[in-house]
Amino acid sequence: MIRTMIWIFLAALLLIILFPAFLVLWLFRDKSETAGPDRRAEKLFRGPVRFMARVAGVRVEVEGRENLPECGALYIGNHQGYFDALVALIYLGPMKCLLLKKSIAKLPIVNICVDLLASIPIDRESARDSLAGILKAANKLAAGRDVVIFPEGTRSRGPEMGEFKHGAFKAALKSKCVIVPYAIDGSYKAYEEHKRLAPATIKVSVLPPVLPQEYEGMRAPELGEMIKQRIQTELDRMRA
Repeated sequence: MIRTMIWIFLAALLLIILFPAFLVLWLFRDKSETAGPDRRAEKLFRGPVRFMARVAGVRVEVEGRENLPECGALYIGNHQGYFDALVALIYLGPMKCLLLKKSIAKLPIVNICVDLLASIPIDRESARDSLAGILKAANKLAAGRDVVIFPEGTRSRGPEMGEFKHGAFKAALKSKCVIVPYAIDGSYKAYEEHKRLAPATIKVSVLPPVLPQEYEGMRAPELGEMIKQRIQTELDRMRA
């Protein structure tokens, strides 16, 4: 519990210190629909986020970096815990646009960070809003941006994967983008397992990219099942 309290205090302090810089960048950000993360803001984010991971006792191990493409791509990973988003943003190459819950995007200061990262807030309870978010993601992908989507829609809070929803794969089919599946394991141990911050090693494995011609003619459910199976196979290998 003490670790958690210290982490919250330091996180709040960092946000307050960095807020003036974030605000200036936010006022002059690219507001176009196909904008990507602000690279000036990325330089401000990366160091503090890695520092906060160390304070939390979280260690991130990544294999398969050679599979990270230079072109824009849709990154699809399983979703065990809160730290998954930070892992995807900080440890898998340049920062990416992120599909996330609208409730998070409404938090003070966080909302500015969301805009700077050109992330896409959606209301998961609204089919119309979810569809609009998927279309925005497809437009960014078509423009060559990197986008991260967790198809489970919510944390599994444990080692098992939940059902993959089809929206993410509709974005891929519409934009005909490269898909980068990745498996993440152990992130639930950093918070969800004990309902407080705890030391944990998060292992990430980036799988070979799936090219558009590999899923040509597929429908979203078929593509989703194929990607899910690849991630599950990799999780099994990581745990063996």
